[in-house]
Amino acid sequence: MEFKGTKGIWTKNGINGVHSENLRCVAITYQNDDINDVRPYDALLISKAPELLAILKDVKDLLDSYPSESEMHLKASEIRTLIKEATEL
Repeated sequence: MEFKGTKGIWTKNGINGVHSENLRCVAITYQNDDINDVRPYDALLISKAPELLAILKDVKDLLDSYPSESEMHLKASEIRTLIKEATEL
């Protein structure tokens, strides 16, 4: 299972854009209504997609190999950090 999309770190750029490391536009989000502008939150979550996929693969590999408790605590900490980064502007 290999990700076939744009490789590397993605970042939220401005209010609604997501760009790759080489400044290639990966996504543009759109406002759904006039009351709540959710574009920055959508862009932030999209920008974390490659990292979220990498963490999920790591967790799968750990679970496949019956990890020690300390390895699970370390991975849980990485997961908490990434969730925070993907959900807080």
